[in-house]
Amino acid sequence: MNPNKKRQLLERFYDLISRKRSEGYKMKSISQILSISPSVLSGLYKTVIPRILNNEQITDGTIKEGFSMVNNISVAKTFSEISSWIGILEKLKNEIERTEIQAWIKDYFDNIVNSGSDLATSGIIGNYWCYTMSSHKMVMKKEPFKFSYNDFHKVLSVKKGNEKSRVSYDGFATFTNSINLGIHLFDHFTRHSETQFISIIWPFQQVPDFLRGLFLALDYNRQPIARRIILLKTEEFSNQDYNQVPTTYYTKEEADQQKLSSYFEYLVNKEDALRCISIPAPNYNISDLKIEKTLLKTWPILND
Repeated sequence: MNPNKKRQLLERFYDLISRKRSEGYKMKSISQILSISPSVLSGLYKTVIPRILNNEQITDGTIKEGFSMVNNISVAKTFSEISSWIGILEKLKNEIERTEIQAWIKDYFDNIVNSGSDLATSGIIGNYWCYTMSSHKMVMKKEPFKFSYNDFHKVLSVKKGNEKSRVSYDGFATFTNSINLGIHLFDHFTRHSETQFISIIWPFQQVPDFLRGLFLALDYNRQPIARRIILLKTEEFSNQDYNQVPTTYYTKEEADQQKLSSYFEYLVNKEDALRCISIPAPNYNISDLKIEKTLLKTWPILND
């Protein structure tokens, strides 16, 4: 690599580090992202690169001299990896913008989740058993679910799963019209890394014993899947016990033994799961649709 090319790489690397620092990144964070020792990154940024770029003419000699200003920084290793470092830095989002947006989203949904429900929907308030088909096996999943509200009486607060669940969700529910209830759920810890949506058909009675609808989420491979869902109102556990309620999975035989066969037959059939999946080496044209449908015929959940 000629000296002029090395100068260009050093200038680009230095400019990117400067930009990321102005965007909110700390040097320690940048070093972790690039898998560089903090002392090495600091030495390059504060001493080595400024010393080299301060020369009117860049030669192998001035480059070697610049690196000699700091111990334990290899010239060969630096130039073997600097292009990779530049590529990583170029893809990094503005940290200030990213954290501000995330904070705004979290505050927005926190306010909605905590703002309560309309008194007209108070009949829905309570604890439920949530029944769905598992996203990875032909079994039925049963987990705790809750509708609640606070004194503001604006929207329904919703909770799906609990501390014992692999992932639990908080959210809110609103009536889009007289017969459709939309439930928006967000990862309990991040509010954004994984979202779910449930569309409920509201029954023609004021205080229903159970609700049913469609449930859109991501499976374990982060592929979208839509399934049927049943919410059955229960008094088997209280609000105080909610976080201790386990999630349970039932095969067909186990559901029959527990007298849950009606739920199983409604929820767990090949036609009760609708998927979209990633296509290996896609052509990005209409032929991909046929490839996807062919792959879906061999997808495990549809053939267990």
